[in-house]
Amino acid sequence: MADAAWVGGAEWAPRSILRTGHRPFTFDCEIVRVDPPHEVAWRGGGLGTTGTHVYRFLPHADGCLVQSDEVFEGLLVPVMRPLVRWYWGVHLRAFRDWCAARG
Repeated sequence: MADAAWVGGAEWAPRSILRTGHRPFTFDCEIVRVDPPHEVAWRGGGLGTTGTHVYRFLPHADGCLVQSDEVFEGLLVPVMRPLVRWYWGVHLRAFRDWCAARG
């Protein structure tokens, strides 16, 4: 999500709009829940599919455990599932490595 951008409302506030996606596709998502520093959730979709993505930041002996959950609805879900699982695995491992490099 290197090109993520706010397109409406206050940043990290319920009902604000965040443009996210996986190149070449982008989606406008509505922030549906914010509970700093514990959780953020947004809902959006495209290509006949809608989804809700939740990030939870859980206490952990080494600092913080990031939990990512997604729920999708729509005709393309069976086709998208393997790609989405692969993408978020790569994304979260890169985030872990970025955090570890900064102590």
